[in-house]
Amino acid sequence: RTQNHRTNLKDTIDKTVRLIKAKKSSSGVSFNYSIPEEIITSISESELQTVFINLFDNSCYWMKDVAEDKREILINIEERKQEMITLTVSDTGSGIEPEDAEKIFVPGVTAKPKGIGMGLVIITEIVKSYDGAIGVRIPGDKNGATFVLEIPIRKE
Repeated sequence: RTQNHRTNLKDTIDKTVRLIKAKKSSSGVSFNYSIPEEIITSISESELQTVFINLFDNSCYWMKDVAEDKREILINIEERKQEMITLTVSDTGSGIEPEDAEKIFVPGVTAKPKGIGMGLVIITEIVKSYDGAIGVRIPGDKNGATFVLEIPIRKE
């Protein structure tokens, strides 16, 4: 797999947020983030967008029973090293039980009635193929789910 992509992190998040906001499931969800313009990752834009679509879709789904004015997705840069950035995606949904923290990354495991249990598997495969990582933080930063992503950034 080529690692030579040049994908602007903020632009990709902006595009993905616009896509998700067009869906009925995101009704009332506020997206809060402030990502510096200059962060360039080596993950292809389409794959990075797939990662964010899956994460944001999951967040919207798990916030469906939360009051509309309390539905929030927070995207945060926690740490920035020379070649990796640690990004968190947190929501105000129902969260993840500690005993499910490992299981949710297993193919076919889902708590959604119509889910097939592949969203997080796909995300994991994409991120790992670029030498990145994904995990969960329990309890989540906003009392819901918090996913922690390590993704490669390019030194320009």
